[in-house]
Amino acid sequence: MITRKFLFDTNVISYLFNGHSFAELYEKYFFDTMACISFMSEAKLLRGAYKKNWGQKRLENLRHFIKRYQVLPSNTKIIDARARLKNLPGQKISDADAWIAATALAYNLPLVSHNGDDFRLIPNLNLLTESLQS
Repeated sequence: MITRKFLFDTNVISYLFNGHSFAELYEKYFFDTMACISFMSEAKLLRGAYKKNWGQKRLENLRHFIKRYQVLPSNTKIIDARARLKNLPGQKISDADAWIAATALAYNLPLVSHNGDDFRLIPNLNLLTESLQS
């Protein structure tokens, strides 16, 4: 029975796909959870694969892996949240991370990220991280 719903940042999904040792830190967040990712995380994962010239088989493995997650598409709630977020005084966040944070805010979902410092100053964002630097 699913009892929780989280939005996972690109880095956590990448750790899982690549079998990185940091993946272990985040396993607890997947138990009884509807795991979601932003459309932007899907785009970032695919961009990385194309940038590294992955072969067709590994690229298809990634696409199949992404299907494990509910990909939340862009919509007017996310666009509005991103516009507000990027206009906060002193907010320095990459465009991609702004879309991911906006997705979490628009759906009122906790964001699970290993890059906590990238999101720490965002008001009303429920950030969950196991990062040692955060």
